[in-house]
Amino acid sequence: MADANELVYPAARREILPQVREVPVIAGVNGIDVLRDMRLFLEDCSRLGFSGVHNFPTVSWFDGDFRRTLEGTGLGYQREIDMLNLAHELGYADDWLCLQSERHRGTDAPFGCRSRR
Repeated sequence: MADANELVYPAARREILPQVREVPVIAGVNGIDVLRDMRLFLEDCSRLGFSGVHNFPTVSWFDGDFRRTLEGTGLGYQREIDMLNLAHELGYADDWLCLQSERHRGTDAPFGCRSRR
């Protein structure tokens, strides 16, 4: 196990962003990260040079008891949606990873997947 959001920085700073000049680079962001102020984290990602964010990893991969536990403790899909809405508010292109069933779980998720600019 590792801190997915912490892994974004060294990979971006040393390996990806210095090589990319003409295409947008999208950061995979763990939207349920309780260790960070998500607004500050997203602002830091922008300063590094990311053009957008994607909710990756996502709780959409889980179901059953584990998923119910995540949702019941406030670490569910709605938290990812909130992160993506914040990213959109900050001017990022945002790409949503979701399953069609998310709409039926009581979240504000779009039906299917989409990108916004």
